[in-house]
Amino acid sequence: MSKYVKFTYQRARADIAPFDALAELDACRRKLVDEHLLGLCPNGVGFGNVSVRNSPTTSFYITGSATGGLAELTPADCVRVVVYDFARNWLSYEGTAIPSSESLTHAAIYESDSITSAVIHCHDSALWAMLLDRVPTTSKAVAYGTPEMALKLSDYSR
Repeated sequence: MSKYVKFTYQRARADIAPFDALAELDACRRKLVDEHLLGLCPNGVGFGNVSVRNSPTTSFYITGSATGGLAELTPADCVRVVVYDFARNWLSYEGTAIPSSESLTHAAIYESDSITSAVIHCHDSALWAMLLDRVPTTSKAVAYGTPEMALKLSDYSR
């Protein structure tokens, strides 16, 4: 268990099949890393992640926790979220990586909009300062990686 992941997760399978979108997902992730919008803090805590829907299903592939510092992603650095339950604060996945702490938030976005094919979660302090109080944001009282965060973002995307 990761101390940063605030939901319960259960591995359905240790192996993850190679997926067609891995190269594109990694190319996007590397651009975000180069711009310092996604990465690894000096203390080893990762920030930001990317995911892609496994169309036409409700499952999706997401970068594993603390993978922002990797030079290149492999299937072993991602997980496939196969089922989730917001009420139970739980998900089941395939792969050996630890699911991103924001996996349920990504699930809520995919669930709220059937045409969304990818989600990018990055950190940009300049953009944040510019948009604060000008666009919908979650309350500071809503902790990251929680069902409350996932459902709040789901509300905004409708």
